[in-house]
Amino acid sequence: MANKVDIEEVPITKDPITRLVPWIIALLVFLLCLVLTGASSIGVAVQRWQIGMSHRINIEIPLQHEIDRDRITAAVAQYLTTTPGVSHIDIADKTKLYGLFGVTPQQAALYPDFPLPVMIEANLNSETGATVSEIITQLQQVSPGVRIEAYTQWHEMLLLLRKTLQIIGYIFIMLIAITVIIMISLITKAGLSAHQESISILRLIGASNGYIASKFQNHAFKLSVRGAIIGFGLALPISWVFNLSSVYLGVPDLLRPQMDPVLMLGMVIVPLFVVFLSVCVSRFAVLRTLSSD
Repeated sequence: MANKVDIEEVPITKDPITRLVPWIIALLVFLLCLVLTGASSIGVAVQRWQIGMSHRINIEIPLQHEIDRDRITAAVAQYLTTTPGVSHIDIADKTKLYGLFGVTPQQAALYPDFPLPVMIEANLNSETGATVSEIITQLQQVSPGVRIEAYTQWHEMLLLLRKTLQIIGYIFIMLIAITVIIMISLITKAGLSAHQESISILRLIGASNGYIASKFQNHAFKLSVRGAIIGFGLALPISWVFNLSSVYLGVPDLLRPQMDPVLMLGMVIVPLFVVFLSVCVSRFAVLRTLSSD
């Protein structure tokens, strides 16, 4: 009976325009959840790359050292092996070198004695031993002619990439919030204009602005909850399907969407945030409009 009285007082539930609100909110929640999943996965991948690259160096013995290449290779390998901070070294074979330089198996078969540089990759232990700069300095003393590439120069680029992803995520959230604010404000003002006569009667018999605002607020709550549930209900299985399909498609572990508890909590917060924003905007729009009359 209470619901029937509410509809008779301010029949906003009969407005045709409000039928589109749940679907618009569902689309916004759906997109925001997918963006959150994608940004989280890419951010985790970038962070893993950053951690991995910060403790890795690549040593190249150029072709001009072909005469004493074996001696230089042995000296570099011996130094890296005896250094406490080096956890693993890998001397690239011809197959790997051909792949690095873009040489096909057919070309490699035609030129089996094609001169190639020696590539040594060393993984460093971040907790013990010397730092990257110290090892590079010692290597230059052991073999002055070698080329050493430390992946630390990628840190700034990866850090910039992470910050860019965060900014994009914040911008997207801001756009979603602005869209919700504009949509709810316009629909609320349209409802106030459409039911101005009913509202005037309520105010004449003593209804406060807060009481009238609660009618629109409750209506906005019902519409936004319906849309948020639809959007979240669609985003959750699709994110799970993306994660499952990435396994079958052979996507590297670093690039797979990670459905961890933090991400799940963020996906739950998204619809709650949209519902809360819709309710607040609806109430504020009604109170502001009525107070200015």
